[in-house]
Amino acid sequence: MNSALKFILSFFAIGNLPKMPGTFGSLAAIPFFFLLNNDTIKQNLGTFFVYFFIICIAFSFIIDYYQRKNNVIDPSWIVIDEVLGMIFAWSFIQSTHWFDILGIFIFFRIFDIFKIWPSTYFNKEVKHGAGVIFDDLFAALYAGFFFNLLKNIFF
Repeated sequence: MNSALKFILSFFAIGNLPKMPGTFGSLAAIPFFFLLNNDTIKQNLGTFFVYFFIICIAFSFIIDYYQRKNNVIDPSWIVIDEVLGMIFAWSFIQSTHWFDILGIFIFFRIFDIFKIWPSTYFNKEVKHGAGVIFDDLFAALYAGFFFNLLKNIFF
């Protein structure tokens, strides 16, 4: 059970890469953009968000369970939070154009690394698995908002 959870939380062992696991976890989310980029999801975005946040809450508890059982807090190999963060950031653009994917990836990584409030709060103060997930969701929120803003201003 423990190794199966680790396999899932590391997003199929991508988080076990020796360098930049968060970056590779973020890149691993990109194929999902092509699966999600369809009219059914775009027309039912509210339903998508309901399911998405249920998944985020479920992973919050799964991460919390793993962390408590193994006496660790937000180990770098857990990258499912980056995958979910990138999917949330993508929901702001809903595009598979290379420029949009590159832009959302860069903005997400910047906001994930530099952690602007409330990401800092979730990252430092919330020791539950929700802290692991929600610091990335706020980074995604900033990434989606600012990428769209700059794209609309300059392009």
